[in-house]
Amino acid sequence: MSRMRLLKLHNLCALAAAAACMLGISAVLAMPAIVCAQSSAAPATYRLANLKFNGLAKITESQMLAFTGLKRDSKVTTDDLLTVQKKLSKSGAFEEVAYNYKTDGPNLSVIYDITESKDLAPCVFDNFIWFTPAQLDAALRASLPLYNGAVPARGTLLDDAVAALETLVHTKAASAKVEHTLLGEQKREGTSAVSFRITGVSMPLQSVTFIGATAIPEKDLEAALNDAFGQDYSASRLSDIASKSLTALFHNKGYWALKIVSIAPMLSPDAASASAASFPVGAAITIDPGQPYNWAKAVWIGNHGISTEDLDKSIHVLPNELANEYKIEAGLNSIRLAYLMHGFLDMNVQPEMKLDDATHLATDQVTITEGPQYHMGTVQFLGVPPRAADALAKKWTLKTGDPFDSTYSQKFVDNVAGREVAAQGIHVSRVSTRQQIDKQAHVVSLTLVFQ
Repeated sequence: MSRMRLLKLHNLCALAAAAACMLGISAVLAMPAIVCAQSSAAPATYRLANLKFNGLAKITESQMLAFTGLKRDSKVTTDDLLTVQKKLSKSGAFEEVAYNYKTDGPNLSVIYDITESKDLAPCVFDNFIWFTPAQLDAALRASLPLYNGAVPARGTLLDDAVAALETLVHTKAASAKVEHTLLGEQKREGTSAVSFRITGVSMPLQSVTFIGATAIPEKDLEAALNDAFGQDYSASRLSDIASKSLTALFHNKGYWALKIVSIAPMLSPDAASASAASFPVGAAITIDPGQPYNWAKAVWIGNHGISTEDLDKSIHVLPNELANEYKIEAGLNSIRLAYLMHGFLDMNVQPEMKLDDATHLATDQVTITEGPQYHMGTVQFLGVPPRAADALAKKWTLKTGDPFDSTYSQKFVDNVAGREVAAQGIHVSRVSTRQQIDKQAHVVSLTLVFQ
């Protein structure tokens, strides 16, 4: 006789049996072709005649067989099927796992309907100084049947990946631990990567070898990475430092297409034994500087308060001269200051370098968001006698209604106020400035406090 078994059906049977016991009678659940066994009876054993996984996409059937332990023609019970369903669900590799089965005499056929998780994230290996990423990936594939180069943000697959990496690392450093960090977790799209790193041992960075960076003297390159030396090796940390410090060096030479190709650890042949607590390490940074670019021009977008001609004069780089970032940025800073001196307190200057690979010319497209222009309101002087306050007010030349100059008050303090109060016989140790900004009226009033 053929009988259909569904997920969680045995729970219904158990409830029915429990109810019957409470009533003091024997009962059979009134459902066609379903028989509830006594709770003390061992589950029936069947031959697994047919097994199918529906919904597989990136994961293969062979991976599923290896992970679940199910084998065709092997002996199984219905409890085994539920155990496999729970194991798949807890792995984190699947969004949904359901199954149904049927029996035909001693034979059993089962179908697992699954939906693979869309939240699997690629693995990043931060400081595994003894192994390449390819070796680590191969080790995880060999030990974790469901691993395909990515892991879920939570679940047993992630835990098993940490354990497998730690086992591997123990062959090099017995006291090492492996931890993981979810990257990009705050982003709306979820986890962007899972970073694994070693803890429990010291890996001080001793040296750096630069490959492909001949355009910059090596001593300058090393000086740019000075903060990394002596610290524990971390590819991600070294990448952050390099992307900031080295990028500026190359941009100042016109190399705007610079790429940091790779960062890899370098161990000496006489590296410490597995029982050591410290493993000095070097790093190899491979750089592709690209071709140098010359300056073409700046293109200004959104400027009204300052003319294009005046903006151009602020960039002290000649056409076809090397596009030196330091000089370009100095010009942009002077423009930012000019806007502040004209009352544009909310302005934003956003440059974007456009590179022409055919001519090797660089054009800086600068978008300026000026915002409203603020004007001078009132000014008052506290902490000095009225006669001194009156004298200071007469020296104050930024009048009510003038475009507000955010640099004026400090200049006044430095060049006028000190001398004026001294002439009044008043000793002042410091002067602080308080701003009251009216966002609606676009007016700034000031209070200078003398102490």
